[in-house]
Amino acid sequence: MLAQTNVHTVALGLPPILVMVPFLVLPPWTYWILPLVAVLYAAWRHRPGIVAWPYLAICCWFPGTTVNIVAGNPSILFCGALALGKLFKTERNRRHDDSRRGTASDYQ
Repeated sequence: MLAQTNVHTVALGLPPILVMVPFLVLPPWTYWILPLVAVLYAAWRHRPGIVAWPYLAICCWFPGTTVNIVAGNPSILFCGALALGKLFKTERNRRHDDSRRGTASDYQ
């Protein structure tokens, strides 16, 4: 017989095994700290405008976000990876754009 499920339960996704292997040897608190540090570092590096901060706060304190973080949903790992990936892409594009700019002697 199937167990009755509650509509209001948290949907915990199943992460790929290789993503979870490092957390078998790392302390348990790193599961939450590493993605949090990655997202905060990305926000600090992107320097969002003053208008964007209330929207970021709404996203962070949305009930579904808080429940996923507290429950340890694997989506927090992917959120941290996405933040670091965005930083890498931005830095790579910035370096590429700087290398194509000419020097002052090129314009004379």
